[in-house]
Amino acid sequence: MKKRKSVIVELTSLLDVIFIMLFMVMNRSQNAAAQAQNTAAQEIAAAQSQVQTMQEEVDGYREIMDEVEAEREKLQTMNSKLNSYEVFDEYATIVSVFVIDNTYKRTIKVDNSVEAVNIDFDWDNMDYAGKSLEEALNSCINDSVNPVFIVFSYNGDKLYRQDYNLVSETMTSVQGGYENVYIKFDDTSV
Repeated sequence: MKKRKSVIVELTSLLDVIFIMLFMVMNRSQNAAAQAQNTAAQEIAAAQSQVQTMQEEVDGYREIMDEVEAEREKLQTMNSKLNSYEVFDEYATIVSVFVIDNTYKRTIKVDNSVEAVNIDFDWDNMDYAGKSLEEALNSCINDSVNPVFIVFSYNGDKLYRQDYNLVSETMTSVQGGYENVYIKFDDTSV
């Protein structure tokens, strides 16, 4: 019988190779994990930025919706007022009086929505202007049984004192002759 020779396997080199391969796999997996983490962080940051942008857009749309809602409410209010004015116009007369100041002449305009009367005047014919205004106001009233509202709109910063006195005295005089005439002075400069 022959003696068998025993084979001695050197495991040191094999273990070295296994440890090196294990080290490389762990290193790659750690790098891959870090890279995946960085990619995920970038995607999260991009998503958060996109969410922020979308939130700003939503806030902008909410503001627009609030403005539209406010405008809708104003429109409903104005519609209600318009209906009230239509009813008011049916049962009352509104006469607007105002002074237009041009460089060379001044004009008193009397407007009752049916017709408008322009009375041109200057410093020399103030009496004529007063009588013409009184006639125009009396023709607007026309013995109406419905209420008549005469509104004098003026800019107090730009109107001459004599013009204001002329119109206000004439309106007060006309009002005294009727029970259903009401006057209002509306200074638009305030």
